[in-house]
Amino acid sequence: MRPPTRADEADSRPEVFLSDPRRSTTLARPRTSPTRRRVRRRLIAVVAAVGLLGPALSASPAIASSGQVTLQSIVNSSEFLGSVFVGTESTTPVTYRVFAAAGDGLDPVAEATAAGFGGVTIPLADGAYRISATAPGFLTSWYTSTDGGSEEQWSELIGYHQIADFAAADVITVDASAPANSTWSSPALTVLYEHATSITGGVVRDLDFSTPSLAAGVTVELYAAAAVPDSDPVATVATDANGYYSFVPVPGSYKIRFEATVNNVPVTQWWPVTANRGEAETIVLANGTSFPLAYGVFQDSIPVDPARQLTLSGNPAVGATLTAVPDYVETTALGGACLQRYAWLIDGVRVPEAFGNTFVVPASAAAKTVTARLDIVGLGCNSTALASNPIGPIAATAGFTETGTGVSVSPDVPAGTPPITLTFGHVTTPGITTVTTSTAGPSPTGFSLQTTPALFYFLDTTAAFDPAQEVEVCIDFDASGMTTDQASQQHLYHFVDNAWTDITTTTGVGRVCGSTSSFSPFAIGRPSWPFRGFLRPIDNGATLNLMKAGAAVPVKFGLDGPRGLGILARNSPASTAVSCGTTSPVDVVELTVAAGASSLSYDPTSDIYTYVWKTEKQWAGTCRQFVMTLADGTVHRALFKFK
Repeated sequence: MRPPTRADEADSRPEVFLSDPRRSTTLARPRTSPTRRRVRRRLIAVVAAVGLLGPALSASPAIASSGQVTLQSIVNSSEFLGSVFVGTESTTPVTYRVFAAAGDGLDPVAEATAAGFGGVTIPLADGAYRISATAPGFLTSWYTSTDGGSEEQWSELIGYHQIADFAAADVITVDASAPANSTWSSPALTVLYEHATSITGGVVRDLDFSTPSLAAGVTVELYAAAAVPDSDPVATVATDANGYYSFVPVPGSYKIRFEATVNNVPVTQWWPVTANRGEAETIVLANGTSFPLAYGVFQDSIPVDPARQLTLSGNPAVGATLTAVPDYVETTALGGACLQRYAWLIDGVRVPEAFGNTFVVPASAAAKTVTARLDIVGLGCNSTALASNPIGPIAATAGFTETGTGVSVSPDVPAGTPPITLTFGHVTTPGITTVTTSTAGPSPTGFSLQTTPALFYFLDTTAAFDPAQEVEVCIDFDASGMTTDQASQQHLYHFVDNAWTDITTTTGVGRVCGSTSSFSPFAIGRPSWPFRGFLRPIDNGATLNLMKAGAAVPVKFGLDGPRGLGILARNSPASTAVSCGTTSPVDVVELTVAAGASSLSYDPTSDIYTYVWKTEKQWAGTCRQFVMTLADGTVHRALFKFK
């Protein structure tokens, strides 16, 4: 058996059956494996129930009585859809060839030609065979189902691509004298494709088989299955005059979206029959595989059935999970479940990308009412809608963190504590974000606590988020007891791996923000840098540095790493006149620089800051104290004597 052309899905998911409830076809229940049942449920009851395959498919098993095989084919899925929805049949000539299974696949033992769905019946002597079908302009397809034309074989037909080759084709056994030995039990079907790797289908306006309903000019978009929701499509086509479309993409995983206008209203639909990208199913194409029935169905709105109930239950609060339960499950004539599509509404407005029978109440629903709607659709189903009872008004939940990108949350804080806001880059699972504060925490290193009171902030969340898209943490603080410099120079620190890390991104009077990928203690403080003292040519302490008045001197120092160029406090550095003490040692400044404007620079190679201090000529014969105040609040001094 060929590998499936799309990813296996949960066997319990309801699917559309393309069946015509006005026709009747009697079929024996097949013996199926779970994997093959999945394909059958999704796609093929179409062929089985429509009854368009002619008298041959409803005939008694041919081999058991006369040693005959009955063969039919579909030329692309568009020919099949055309027959279902328009009533026309393919006239493409298809040639069927039967080869001895033990041969080389070069010389057929029997051959016949028929037009499209017409099919052929070929009498065969007892033996083992392999069979091919081909048509002008199409790839040769080899029959790969030993089940003949049973419902299960039709399932394999559409769900599996049957190009293969002679060696891979299934061997069928014909034994008219002992029918139990025959493996070709009823008429068989295969599909011919124009391309070895393709996605094809059609778009219908309604489900009425009595009139042509295929829609021309509908936009069909092909998306990479793993792409982000707002990504561009891989390819875009429009349905042709007959309502068909085709993609020939490279192997990969894809999703299909249709855009049409229904009753003058633009409508978007993903395959199969959903408005939600997340609910759309993935089509997996490998080399040489095709997917022939990615269809779109745009029908008028389905009226609500007042006799049926959709019961909604759950806590009316943000973050709570609501559950919708219908009072029945409708099935198709073949016994499979109809397609069930849930929609969730807040004050009557549908929530995008909300589907399934459960719903986590978002923060936007606070003080509003939530309802649900269930549309039961599918060919062969009595299309019905169910509306739920309302839940609400919804109570707000502090700190609720919902899924999505750029999610902002303001959790509760202790009384008297200024607010805290967290903005998550991307939340994958909702949860609750909390904040507690304490005056006790890991000892500050590299900064000092200056807020009143001095607090440690303990942040935590039960939401799952992508650490690669960091969380921005913004904490307000009381700056009334600080100077303007102190208030604007506070940084945000995060305690991680047993050390404090400066995570500051923005600072301002009374507010500081930083980015983190994890949660643990946080603190607001003023940085304190390890000042290594002034470097040559400046002497530290009580030494008078002797230099010419009006010259410029490079004041060099280190802070144990780069701290940016915003390291100086406001109005710093400065100088003041001091007396020239006779007992102070004097050292001549050997190095000066060209006189010019004062400036600050940093050399990462030497890890040295340089402040060029421009002196004044009128300072000749005096002494002055150079005072440099850093942004961490520390003050550093040097003495100068001018000649």
